[in-house]
Amino acid sequence: MAVKIDEQTKLVALAKIKLGQKPREVSDELGISYSQALRLSKDLTEAERKNATLELFDLPELTLQTLLKAVKENLAIPGEVFGIEEAIEGEIANLQDEIEGLKALDENFTEAAGVLANKIKEIALTSSTPDTVYMLAKALSELQVSFFAKSTNVQVNNFDTAKYEEFLSD
Repeated sequence: MAVKIDEQTKLVALAKIKLGQKPREVSDELGISYSQALRLSKDLTEAERKNATLELFDLPELTLQTLLKAVKENLAIPGEVFGIEEAIEGEIANLQDEIEGLKALDENFTEAAGVLANKIKEIALTSSTPDTVYMLAKALSELQVSFFAKSTNVQVNNFDTAKYEEFLSD
């Protein structure tokens, strides 16, 4: 059974294949199995045909792996000097565990929001009173805002029309 390759290795392998290297060369150079390199080559060809190359790798996971690796490398010398290598490793592991926990929470929250949206839809289909329809629309709107309004701050300035010309001259 082949060992799963990490996202960074996958991205590098895909880039090398895209640049014309053969799967055998990529396999030898990156230390992955030939079957994995061949599979990546086939996946790349298919993704390019569908114009969906971004779907070949998990960009958020790749970013996280790269960030944690950079932190570990950048703190290696200070960690050695101050004798805190284990503390740094522990903090990096804690951070990774917390991120994994947030991912699981996000998936659960998304699933719960889907259930709520479906329930609102079901009730809306059978509702005939304006008050109920208004309440459901407001609930759906709040649900959407909680998911898509990422710290959005909109400021509306109401100007007295007499002073508008003065405002523009500033």
